[in-house]
Amino acid sequence: MMERGDKPNILLIMCDQLRASALGCYGNSVVKTPWIDSLARDGVVFDRAYTQTPVCVPARYGLLAGMNPCRMNLWENMGESPQVRNPFPELLGRGGYATCSIGKMHYSPARAPYGFQKRWVSEEVPEYYEDDDYLQFLDKRGYGNIDEPHGKRSENYYVPQISELPPEMHTTGWTGLKSCEYIRKNKNRPFCLVSSFIKPHPPFDPSEKYLKLYEDMEMDPCLKGEELTGLDLSIWVQNGYKVGGTKELTPEKIDSIRRSYYASVSQIDDQVGNILIQLKQEGIYDDTLIIFTADHGEMLGDHQCVGKRSFYEGSANIPLIISWPGKWKGGERRDQLVSLEDLYATMLCAGGVEVPEETEGVSLLPVCMDKTEKTHDCIFGGNGNGPLQKYCVITEEWKYLYFINGGQEALFSRVADPDEEHNVAAEHPQICARLKEKYRSWVKKNGIQGILVDGDFQKIQRQTPLKWGLLISLPSGEVRKYNRNYHKEAGEENHLLL
Repeated sequence: MMERGDKPNILLIMCDQLRASALGCYGNSVVKTPWIDSLARDGVVFDRAYTQTPVCVPARYGLLAGMNPCRMNLWENMGESPQVRNPFPELLGRGGYATCSIGKMHYSPARAPYGFQKRWVSEEVPEYYEDDDYLQFLDKRGYGNIDEPHGKRSENYYVPQISELPPEMHTTGWTGLKSCEYIRKNKNRPFCLVSSFIKPHPPFDPSEKYLKLYEDMEMDPCLKGEELTGLDLSIWVQNGYKVGGTKELTPEKIDSIRRSYYASVSQIDDQVGNILIQLKQEGIYDDTLIIFTADHGEMLGDHQCVGKRSFYEGSANIPLIISWPGKWKGGERRDQLVSLEDLYATMLCAGGVEVPEETEGVSLLPVCMDKTEKTHDCIFGGNGNGPLQKYCVITEEWKYLYFINGGQEALFSRVADPDEEHNVAAEHPQICARLKEKYRSWVKKNGIQGILVDGDFQKIQRQTPLKWGLLISLPSGEVRKYNRNYHKEAGEENHLLL
């Protein structure tokens, strides 16, 4: 390993399901995030950072590989793990870095190294006790009897809860503790550390002291606007199994969910503070490139929906703060379009490692130092399988969505309608056609499989033979038929709720 000081440390702090608008530095006046806000004052805040596939596994593998998840044929959490040719930890390791991940990575197998020299694992639903360092940590300290240490799931998935664990035993506290330990022991050599918090992913189960911060506070209002539930079936499906249907999302329930979500964010904020303090105590804060972000957001009741899997801002717009106090001035903002694969190029460039040509990501180091630097003229995204599938094109002015369900479209003006209250696709058919052609060309250029760029899935589905079907009961009590079909031309399995 090279001597300390030749290259910056790289610290990637990642949260799961954290929307940008849930932080004080992004304008939220309710949530309490003093440490993350202090990082923003020392760094550069990106207002238009997006996840290209707003669901955990694709977003995380896309960051690992520096690839748009759609190019890796990752549309959902299910499926086989992809081949990752050039994971950033492996490339940085070859460049002389000590590499470590702590917390949730959502890889399969759980301990797959992907170039990390050290991994401490804490996953939401670990398959094996032996694969999860956090469960072993709890067991050794007398908390092994708690069946669901990350909160009660199933029908309680979106029911606000209080953790059975004290803050220091909570997964959030453990992730912060292990991160500080790693920094302390590796301060004399360049390291790349990924500190990845499971929260504020549901279940929303903050420790009691953090919930008390919000118990008497009035919550911020939800965004209303036109619902996309008739177009975006993923919203309908998520609301069904998470909260019992859209009609159950009362203002009181939304307030309760927001209160617990914000408490979980504040609990993370305390651990971010501990990590920043540790860097300063070791004298390496100014020489550390710190990136704070998330894999995707959370709707939190906006547009009458919860969860992710949507390209509404609450789900797709992620926080991104990049700080390197020894390199550039803090307290600045950028409005360039950026995505998670840009972080791949950013970390490699900071470490003096050549960026593979296969990535479409660009280093954000130049734009951090000069606000006039360019990034992308548009961002492409996609999510879902079968009739739940949709794709997205985001430009400086527009957000365009195409839904396989019915071949329908949505268009939002990012300038005139930042809250996405009005779908103006019918008023601007030429803009829709232009953005659809952009996506079509990008798909063709990259040889992307598994996406129905044009057409109505319902019509396509009727032309393909039924493989098998079964009846499922939704949380609302409604029974639906679930079919699995094989689409010959696309070479993919499609899933349909009838």
